[in-house]
Amino acid sequence: VAERRSDASRLGYAVQLALLRHPGTTLGNLGQPVDPLVAWMARQLEIPAQTFARYAGRPQTVTDHARELAAALGLRPATAADLPLMIAAAAEAAQGTDAGGPITAAVVEALRRSRIILPAVAAIERAAIAGRARARRRAADAMLARVSDAQAAELDRLLAVDATLGMTPFAWLKAMPVAP
Repeated sequence: VAERRSDASRLGYAVQLALLRHPGTTLGNLGQPVDPLVAWMARQLEIPAQTFARYAGRPQTVTDHARELAAALGLRPATAADLPLMIAAAAEAAQGTDAGGPITAAVVEALRRSRIILPAVAAIERAAIAGRARARRRAADAMLARVSDAQAAELDRLLAVDATLGMTPFAWLKAMPVAP
């Protein structure tokens, strides 16, 4: 950090380093304001926080510093080839929960273990959703694997509208515990 020529570069470089170390992302992928981090780093470096605006206004410098720091830390950017890893991690986590938080955390942890810079939040969310869908399909397939054809036909009958009930038997059974 001290080797940078200007205050703006020193502050920006320090912020980028902090972001890559934890949470493991770059300024471009963060998707939220970094003002509190910039203010804290500026105090540590005894640099006015306003100088960060000059740094952030130079996209090529920001990109160059991110690449340099990633190489020094042994990190690489996420690519489309990492999507199977992300979905597999999400599917594994989704076997035990349907909650988005733990599933997303598993994707982030898998990326960190693999020394991959976290992509944009939207990419992580999409992978988590795809992994949860994969886990649900696997669970449904496992449940239906031992269902006989006769049992499957009986289950299908529960989904057909019954004229006397005015709804499907499944809907009627589902409403039963709360019906008077």
